[in-house]
Amino acid sequence: MTGFLWVFAVLCGFAYLLNKRASSQAPKQSQQQCQRQFVVDVCDGNQRRAERLMTEKARAHPGLGASQILQLVYQDMLELTVEERTAAAGTQRAMP
Repeated sequence: MTGFLWVFAVLCGFAYLLNKRASSQAPKQSQQQCQRQFVVDVCDGNQRRAERLMTEKARAHPGLGASQILQLVYQDMLELTVEERTAAAGTQRAMP
């Protein structure tokens, strides 16, 4: 039994080191990429819907660049998720 625990501990340590090495070599996302992915995630993974939101916002604000449009849509999505979380928390408190 003790031998099994040692083998298990060594395997866990090895798995930890491999995972740490793999995560350190993973490419880092830029802030824009993270924001775009957040918008897509809020749209339930629907890239077309996310692009449509970006296009609509660009039409509403024709003088802004792509990064500024993304920032506006991102802020809208943040506000939407905060409202949804607040509403969900309110309904949970109302339930006995």
